[in-house]
Parts: sequence; structure tokens; C-alpha cells
Amino acid sequence: MDYVLPPDQMAEILDVAKIKAGLTVRSMLIRGAMSGMVLAFAIMFALKCTAGLEKPLTSLIGSLIFPAGFAIITLLALELVTGNYAVVTLGYLRGVVSGKLLIRNLFWVGLGNLVGSILSAYFVSYILLADLHRGHSDSLGSSIVALSELKTRGFDVEGGWVVAAGKGVLCNILVGLAAILSLTSRSSTGRLASLWFPVAMFFALGFEHSVVNMFIIPCGIMLGAQVTVSDWIVHNLIPVSLGNILGAALIVAGGIHWSTPKSNDSTA
Repeated sequence: MDYVLPPDQMAEILDVAKIKAGLTVRSMLIRGAMSGMVLAFAIMFALKCTAGLEKPLTSLIGSLIFPAGFAIITLLALELVTGNYAVVTLGYLRGVVSGKLLIRNLFWVGLGNLVGSILSAYFVSYILLADLHRGHSDSLGSSIVALSELKTRGFDVEGGWVVAAGKGVLCNILVGLAAILSLTSRSSTGRLASLWFPVAMFFALGFEHSVVNMFIIPCGIMLGAQVTVSDWIVHNLIPVSLGNILGAALIVAGGIHWSTPKSNDSTA
């Protein structure tokens, strides 16, 4: 049977949490960097396919395309810190992952995500600028610049920090649920179907994902956006990351932990 029944789901999640927490630093860095690169490809794919469309179509089509990145990460067992905020934190709350291993995992995976995203931003900006100098303009570059400015200068207003953090919370409630839902099936088809719609929701609703932004904003800066590294860190990276942590760790992991009997952990 592909579907993991609710009484067995906790054991399945905790098995994965223990595996993630036990990875070597090299594995976490490499798998994290690969995830950053995959999400860079996914957001570029979505931007390219929706260029020139009106807003409702942009949200609809982009939301159906973008989850392909999360599908690749899930099927290849790569490491994404925003998903681990839910899965590995739940392992900690249930007592199968130590606090030290939790922090170790989130730090190295997050660093790997950042490295992969920045490398992708560098290569993409180099290619787009090289094409521009050769007289080949591309809507992708202008889309990245506009989005990077929106995600930084758009929050540089009174209350902007709270809005950015709030969008981070809402985003990672959905991403955390996607990470958990992907473990409720043992088939590739079932896992992809489970995660696709929560990810599509956060994209369509315009919520903030820190790792996606680790590519978009640096790439925009490299392409000439009116944004500084300080703008990125202060107005997006810090508040969105904090929101992502709260959404997945407190609401998703905490909610599942406090509502699930410990007897469901017996096979973990």
C-alpha cells in the first residue's frame, strides 16, 4: 500500500529526521548547495514561462510550474533548510534528534543552500549580461531585477519588516506541510502529488521563501538592480528567515507534536 496511514506517519517522519540529522557535514553542504541550484532553476523556469502574461495567469501558471523544483529535491533526497525546519525540528520535539544535531543540520544545510544559490546567481547574471552585451536582450533578466527590488525596497517602509516576516511565516507553513506530506506516501507519484499543491499555494499567494530569495535578490544585484547587499539582509533575509522558522518549526512541527500521541512513535 503506497499511502502511509496516519498512525504510522509519525514513525515515518522520525526515521527521516534521524537520517537527516545524522548526515555528514560534507553531505549536508553538497545536498544543500544542489537544492539552492535546483530552486534557482525552478524560479527561472516559472519567470520565463510567465513573462508577458497578465497577473492572474502569471500566478496560476507559475504556481503549477514552480513546484517542479521541490519535486526534484524530494526525489533526490537533497537538503532544504526550510523543509528541515519542520521535519528535523519534529524529530527534536519527539526526542529522537538532539538539540546539537538539530542546530548542526540547520546551520550546514542553510549554508549549503546559500552557497548554491549565490553560485547560481553569479553564473546566471554572467550569462545574461554577456548576452546583453552581444545584443540579445532577455525578459528573464528584467524579471529578476524587478522581483529583487520588490522583495527588498518593497519592504523598506514602516511595518515592512513585520510584513516580510509574516509572509515568511505563511510561506513556511505551506512548505513545512509539503515536506511532511511528501512522507505520507511510499510511491514517487504519491509523494509528488502530496507536495505539489502546498508549494503551488505559497507561490501563487506571493509569500516569501528565504532560499528562493537567496538566488533572486543577489542575482538582481549582480544584474544592476537598485538594491544593496544590506537591503537584502535587513529587509528580506533576516525577517523572512525568522518567519520561515516560526512557520515550520512552531506551527507545523509544534502543531503535529502537540496533537499526536507518543504511542505513534513506537516503530520509529
